[in-house]
Amino acid sequence: MPQDFRLMNDKMIFSSYNGLFETDKKLNKIIPLINDTINSGNIFDFFIQGDSIIATGYNSRLEITNNLGKNWATLDLSFPVNIYGAKLSLKDNMFYLSYNNGYFFISSNYGKTFNKIDTTQGLGSSIVYTIYIDDAENVYLGTKLGIYWTKDKGKSWSKLNSAMLDFRIYSILKVDNIIFAGTEKKGLYKTTDNGVTWTQLDLTQINSEITINDIKQIKSKLYAGSSSEGIFVSPDLGETWVKKNNGYNDSSATVNIVNYGDYIFAGTTEYGAIYYSINEGENWESFNKGFSGYKLFKLRIVGDYLFAGTSTGLFRVNLKDWINGVDEIEVKNNFYTQHVFPNPAHDRVTAKIYWDLGLDIGTAKIGIYNIYGNQVESDENIEIIQESDWSGKLTWNCSGVPVGTYFIKIDYGTETKVIKFVKI
Repeated sequence: MPQDFRLMNDKMIFSSYNGLFETDKKLNKIIPLINDTINSGNIFDFFIQGDSIIATGYNSRLEITNNLGKNWATLDLSFPVNIYGAKLSLKDNMFYLSYNNGYFFISSNYGKTFNKIDTTQGLGSSIVYTIYIDDAENVYLGTKLGIYWTKDKGKSWSKLNSAMLDFRIYSILKVDNIIFAGTEKKGLYKTTDNGVTWTQLDLTQINSEITINDIKQIKSKLYAGSSSEGIFVSPDLGETWVKKNNGYNDSSATVNIVNYGDYIFAGTTEYGAIYYSINEGENWESFNKGFSGYKLFKLRIVGDYLFAGTSTGLFRVNLKDWINGVDEIEVKNNFYTQHVFPNPAHDRVTAKIYWDLGLDIGTAKIGIYNIYGNQVESDENIEIIQESDWSGKLTWNCSGVPVGTYFIKIDYGTETKVIKFVKI
């Protein structure tokens, strides 16, 4: 079952349920490639505890390894339907498992046996979209009909009893006595009284309907990943929010947000794309080398490893080694510009510019040069009109220079851009 392929150096590189392979151009040879794929096939969710990994795959099974993927065993769950799209959470010997068709199971013996949970135990909906366990081992379920929770490891369930949240909950976060709930289409809510009352938070999003797939606290800030507008950041526990998508593809749904020290990683559904930020989400860089999959389902960080569950398997990367290899990349500033208009120009030229927020755009050094390399204008006569925190227009009145070809040179930290235009 091939999942994805690329043509490179007269070879085909392809991934399948059985791993990663290459062929020659005529497809006469198939050679296994050494890679860090831990498991193959759809990995919808996974959990890691010590050296053990438990992954939910296809065909009603749980895959378990006790040596970080060197050897796997399969648990035959004997469930009545396929566990496609399953959600999994684990705390010590307790397994909490749900899947799309409306079944929710609990195992208290590390997956040897499972008990089905339904309205008999007080669970109003068995259609579960997210499972969250707090520090006190209370378990919260985001369901089709709001949030249900248990404090006795699933023996009895209660609803966080507000009629305001009788709809699908996709993400949950608890910070001290505050519970945040990411919903389908209705944005983000929070409660400070254990669900008696809820407040809908203003994310300053463009569209009135927005789905929040994940919410995380990283150091002193909250990060909310949406289905259509990228990532929002709050420095004050949800009172105010700012969209942070510089370098981030906000047109595809954010699946997961995790962090490793000062590094924040976010995964989207767009061909399993992963991005990272080293400045609290101000700027994002692509981080897609080394794994495949047209969909990304889950990101987790354990120790020094980042794990990614995709449509072609479970992958990992040693972040400590990777960070040591990208030190030079980390100090790079990003600056982009479009061509000037009009070109040729008579008395004024304008260029659309974009920059990262690592530096103040006012620190950029700008000069105008002729074809001989002589500077004909300094930056005090060049104007930058900001249109947002990270974009604007650069304009220059060129009426005072002779007819000819000119270059606008912009130095922004480590980045240099040169724009050519003709004065008539």
